[in-house]
Amino acid sequence: MAVRKNSKITETNIGGTGRIVAETIISIGFSAAAVFAVFFLGCSGNPGQGQVKMTLTAEPASIPADGRSFSLITASVQGAPDGSSVAFGTSLGSFDPDVADMTQDSRDLAGGIAKVKLYSGSVKGNATVTAVLEEAISKSIQVEFTATPQPDPRNIQFSCQSVNIAGFTTKGAQMECTLVVKDENSNPLPYDALIPLVELKAEAGGFSGPLEQDKDDYESSNYILHYVYKTSLGSRPVDVEPDQVLGEESRNKTGGTANPRDGLVTLLAVVKGREHCDGQIVDNECSGFFDDLPEPFVDVDDDGVYTPGVDKFLYDQDGDQKAGNGNGKWDREWPIGKWVKVLWSGPPKTDNPPVTEISPMHAKIEDCGEAEFSVQVLDENLNPPAANEGGGDLSIDVDGGSLKSGVSSLTLPSTMGMVIDDKTGKVTSFLDLHDSYRIKFFIIDSNCEGADNDGVFEDGSVTVTISSLYKGPYPEFGSDYTPDTFDDVVLKATLSVD
Repeated sequence: MAVRKNSKITETNIGGTGRIVAETIISIGFSAAAVFAVFFLGCSGNPGQGQVKMTLTAEPASIPADGRSFSLITASVQGAPDGSSVAFGTSLGSFDPDVADMTQDSRDLAGGIAKVKLYSGSVKGNATVTAVLEEAISKSIQVEFTATPQPDPRNIQFSCQSVNIAGFTTKGAQMECTLVVKDENSNPLPYDALIPLVELKAEAGGFSGPLEQDKDDYESSNYILHYVYKTSLGSRPVDVEPDQVLGEESRNKTGGTANPRDGLVTLLAVVKGREHCDGQIVDNECSGFFDDLPEPFVDVDDDGVYTPGVDKFLYDQDGDQKAGNGNGKWDREWPIGKWVKVLWSGPPKTDNPPVTEISPMHAKIEDCGEAEFSVQVLDENLNPPAANEGGGDLSIDVDGGSLKSGVSSLTLPSTMGMVIDDKTGKVTSFLDLHDSYRIKFFIIDSNCEGADNDGVFEDGSVTVTISSLYKGPYPEFGSDYTPDTFDDVVLKATLSVD
């Protein structure tokens, strides 16, 4: 019997999934019906042109050397009957998670498929996995065992609990930020291995953490690192010029100009990892598509471009003092940057020019009825104030009417009036100040007497007084600490009603 291997042997990346495929084709000089008898039993048959093809895949092609991760090895065979035996062997790792040296295993074809799981050991390296069909057709493929799980840019999430913090209001404003880091197979990294790989940077303020209890609670808390961002640490936000191209509104202030981006702060988490590879890693090269990552930096002026002397903390990998958008090659080691934008806001501002107002100033309230109003509150930089962590809402008092449902305070929003590009961090547009940040409230007839009333709202005017509150101080500063409180009247307006 003449058996020959075709000269074409390929390894390809299928659909950008990272699944590596190797195939071998054998041509046999017998009819397809006689393949089993001739090839495996040694019988003769009529000459023909049958063909047996075996494809071997490993998914994923790279796993951490942690003793528990596995790659699914699949032999797909065409032209051989089900029940045919496929013997698997490996030079590294084991086919049994509980037996460290089980380097041989076999499976029978079912539907033309035979599968085994290859488990990594504790030794890094490349495992050569071989599949042999009935001692006649063989094919090998490599699976990489990495020394430790490598952070993958597609599996890193950095976030903070609010987009707006009262940084210009109190010396102690703070909030929690969290970081989740996993490898390319969505496996979390061990706590002690992860901590040395992480750095957090801030344009203004600073971080403390991760919290000490994280080491004990890391696994039970879904592998989340907890940090505290504090406005009392580090410097204040950098004052930037209004963006005339985008029509950023501004106002004059002592010593310069106030505009919304004066309160915008960039927070950056940098994790030492490697660029994502969709293909097989062979000889320190990615055989498929990969993520060509930029050099991270803290974007102080929020334009998405690194400006020397303005922006901070450039992770310059090639020493050219520029933030490159990729170097055209796959890197095993790279600083992976994830950023968050946070708005520092201050107390409501009422002068030069007035930016706090109630609308409408005239309304019709039927006897026993109600009317909707809204108040617009902005800080010195024309941004919406945020509630202080200890309580920073607005109190509201109505003379000549009543607030619906006994409401005595208005909740400040947690928002910012800017649209930011998700990829670059560049501010792309600003919301209309006159249509944004409005807080609604309802005034009802306080003299409602039921069905026998005269059908007229008795008072011809309603005086609304709105004041800002701060409840503190923060316990961490001690009893002698005096925060920057603001409890003045924000707005007192007389509304006409009929």
